[in-house]
This record gives sequence, C-alpha cells and structure tokens, in this order.
Amino acid sequence: MNFEAYKKLIKFFTLKNLSDIEQENIIFNYTRNLFSISLKVLLIFITIIFYLLILNFLSNSFLKLIISLTGFVEVSIISIIYYFIKKKINAKLQ
Repeated sequence: MNFEAYKKLIKFFTLKNLSDIEQENIIFNYTRNLFSISLKVLLIFITIIFYLLILNFLSNSFLKLIISLTGFVEVSIISIIYYFIKKKINAKLQ
C-alpha cells in the first residue's frame, strides 16, 4: 500500500496539465495517506518493542533467548508448528 502511494506521487509529478490548486490537493491527500501509513508502522514497531521489554522484565533470560541464534531457531520452529496447527483447526471448523 505504501509503495502504491509513492508510485502515484511520482507519477503525479510527471503530469503538467493540472492547476496549482489541484496539485496542492493531490499532494496533501498523498502525504496525509503516507503519514498515516508511517504512523501505523511506527506504532507496530513500538508495540513490539514494548511487548519485548515487558517480557524481558518478567524473565531476564527472554531477551537473551530472542537475540541468540538458537533462540531464534527455537522461536521460528515453534511459530511454524503453531501456524500449521492453527491452519488445520481452522480448516476443520469451516
């Protein structure tokens, strides 16, 4: 979604047959859209960091587990297993 807005914005600058007021309105709409997308991404990153800090506060070794290579592999395997189990359960429910 973000890349589409950038493509439209670049395409907009190549157009020469628009009035100044139309250009201002289009630029304002695109920048507002890009700003809202950027805020959503920032909010997601802040939420992830906050969640990791809370888990690190509860367990001192959790951050070491996440950062280490073996911890990354363990969490990846658990996530993949969880994904497939959830996929099978959802398939049975439908």
